[in-house]
Amino acid sequence: MSVSAVRRASGIADSRFASLACTLMIIPRNTGTPHHSSRATPVDPKLEIIVVDDDDDGRVVITFFLHKSFPHARVSTFSNAEEALIAIEGRRPQAIVTDYVLPAMRGIDFVKAVRTRDADVPIVMLSGMDSVADEALAAGVNVFLPTSATKELGEVLQRLI
Repeated sequence: MSVSAVRRASGIADSRFASLACTLMIIPRNTGTPHHSSRATPVDPKLEIIVVDDDDDGRVVITFFLHKSFPHARVSTFSNAEEALIAIEGRRPQAIVTDYVLPAMRGIDFVKAVRTRDADVPIVMLSGMDSVADEALAAGVNVFLPTSATKELGEVLQRLI
């Protein structure tokens, strides 16, 4: 699939992120269902990482860096916290990555909802607003990363999982 085809199908405006999506064969859609990359590497059903970010490009970038560190992981992505909460009902992912700014429910409120169900699942929050780091950690986030440090996400999760 060409980069321009990925851009048209996914609505990704930035060609750099469309190139990543094309490379990973990920076409993010806001369908309310998890998105899994189609790759030749077998998926380890025991290693699931949940990603919650309302930005399509953000989900693509996060997934790219996660697959670099966890090539066998199943990465399920969601555009809002409500869908993610429904999806994790009755199952335990090995890690959760969430943005701070989400539609309808803030990332902080999502983390609090997750913590009422599972006190131990590693949670990493990404945000461009460093000023919310203390609030995120107080809510139960294990690690707060500025968005500019997304490339370090895999290393951070390897230490947590």
